[in-house]
Amino acid sequence: MLRIGRSKAYQLLRSGHIKAFHDGRVWLIPKKSVIEYVIGRCG
Repeated sequence: MLRIGRSKAYQLLRSGHIKAFHDGRVWLIPKKSVIEYVIGRCG
């Protein structure tokens, strides 16, 4: 959705810029979190 690499995605998750949570070994990222991140970067 963001067209970024895996390393950048994990960096955003660890820094808290995108809100997400773990379900076992998998990161679950709500679409709302991605939209909020994009709006925050643009506006």
